[in-house]
Amino acid sequence: NPFLMQAQERVAQIKDSVSEIILGLAKDLLGVEGLERSRHGWFPNGVAVQAFDEQHIPPGTDKGLGFLSVVRGDRVDVTPQTGTKWSWCIADGGRSGWVLSSAVVEVARVLTKPPPELGTSLQPGEQVFVMRRHYSGWTLCAKSLSDDPVWLLDTSVSDHPKNHKMKRPRLILDGLHLLKADAQSFEAELTQLRTLSSGIGAALLREAHQKVASLIEEYNNICAALKAYQEEESEALNAL
Repeated sequence: NPFLMQAQERVAQIKDSVSEIILGLAKDLLGVEGLERSRHGWFPNGVAVQAFDEQHIPPGTDKGLGFLSVVRGDRVDVTPQTGTKWSWCIADGGRSGWVLSSAVVEVARVLTKPPPELGTSLQPGEQVFVMRRHYSGWTLCAKSLSDDPVWLLDTSVSDHPKNHKMKRPRLILDGLHLLKADAQSFEAELTQLRTLSSGIGAALLREAHQKVASLIEEYNNICAALKAYQEEESEALNAL
């Protein structure tokens, strides 16, 4: 099918471009984030939602990397490793190591009362579980893990002090990693569709077209956010 071939080529282009941007942005962040971590002490911005120890390490993982054992309810200083399934955690007392990201979740405090149109009863000072911080400036969070999450302005939710300086490029990098994962997954789906001998119906073609359009839109949105950040940084440097 010509459309599927073109779609696969476009998705591959997006994936390759995103990979290149990730490499450059990650390199820029590495030194600054390391310095910021060294400037701040232990900050319990995470909690274990399930136990994790050596028996939970996935097969094939190098057990010499250094892992931290936690039990449900442990408070930790957590730094998710973007693009992987791991988070670097520091327990109260200084023990540190890798923990599966599925075993820990970020927690924060509501700083300002959300406007009524957001449809939430959250109040300043309440703890929330952070599901995702988005590069657009919004944060998805919930009062409990069983509650429906709501989007709040990121400025109305607390964060680890080490994240303040490089938050925008870090969230852009997170978005790029998610986009790359979506592109890789859809690329595999397209490969499978092209092998179907019985032909592809109109519904599947429409769905594929919509997915390609969605990936392109997200790519353009992230590139626009990155460009805006870089221009603001350049203007700030020129003003010095």
